[in-house]
Amino acid sequence: MSANDGPRWRSPIVAGSVLLILLAAYVLSIGPAYRLVFDGYLDPSWLSRLYFPINWLCDKVGVLGALLQWYIDLWVEPWRA
Repeated sequence: MSANDGPRWRSPIVAGSVLLILLAAYVLSIGPAYRLVFDGYLDPSWLSRLYFPINWLCDKVGVLGALLQWYIDLWVEPWRA
């Protein structure tokens, strides 16, 4: 018996957990990205390409679009003059 003889069900759970964390980080990164564009640190032309899947989904599901706009406003609105 070796040290790697643990339950085989752990690998899919760990892989799924990592995938969910990465997906959440991708979705949540849109707020800081818009903030950096608003402050002039990033060029806005790449946002549409990077976040195309999110934008497409928000176009198809209106509630998600409103939720996304609210989240982006949390990052941008407080600093608008």
